[in-house]
Amino acid sequence: MSKSRSSSRRIFLRSLSLAPAALLFVGGKSARAQDAAPACPVDTSDGLPGTLQYVDESETADQWCRNCHFWNADETGACGACEMMHRATPGSGHCMSWAPQEEEAAAH
Repeated sequence: MSKSRSSSRRIFLRSLSLAPAALLFVGGKSARAQDAAPACPVDTSDGLPGTLQYVDESETADQWCRNCHFWNADETGACGACEMMHRATPGSGHCMSWAPQEEEAAAH
């Protein structure tokens, strides 16, 4: 067997031995990505959240889904039903339809 063929074979076999480690790394990365996913994913398939300029994390001070007139919390308080989007949303979200809850509006 020639020296270059033997060297190529060695490199190939070495790369095979690293494959399981690479798979563990990729698997760990996807597990972390799942951990980072919102507890209440919003269905965007019909485009309505985009139309309402919905975001998962409000950038507007004191305006979140959880204190919006159109949002009804579930038993955990993390997710709720949005009457404008007709779907579950997290309490931390925001869209252009945000309106203060009635008791909050009366205070202003």
